[in-house]
Amino acid sequence: MKPQLKKFFEEYIEFFEQTPVNELYYGDGIEQKGDAISIVGYQYHPKVYAFEKACYDLDLIEGDYMRLLEASVTGGEEEMKKAIESMDPPTLRAFLTFCIRGERFCDGFWIELLQDKIFARILRAGLAEEGKIEEG
Repeated sequence: MKPQLKKFFEEYIEFFEQTPVNELYYGDGIEQKGDAISIVGYQYHPKVYAFEKACYDLDLIEGDYMRLLEASVTGGEEEMKKAIESMDPPTLRAFLTFCIRGERFCDGFWIELLQDKIFARILRAGLAEEGKIEEG
């Protein structure tokens, strides 16, 4: 594994596992000013946004992720979460992409992923899989 990628995995596994959930995102999606109520986006810790950018920069995003997930994993999102540790590297990348892109389509999508430490689990499974590839 490239040193830069290994450092990325280790840094963000630690971040997602050690940072208290209440520090990872802010807001409840609603803003009230006087009698007006607005639905607003959530704000995430700057390092969560840095993680998203790094995934793109390190080419960890799978372009055809939905097709790959449909072919590899039966069931929906909950089943995918249960299967993280048994996913092969292409499926892990596809699921990581699904998780990263989910926030673009649904504001607040990352909240449950952060609460359940899904990003850390994906990274830990990817790091373990990369270690097996290097040994083999």
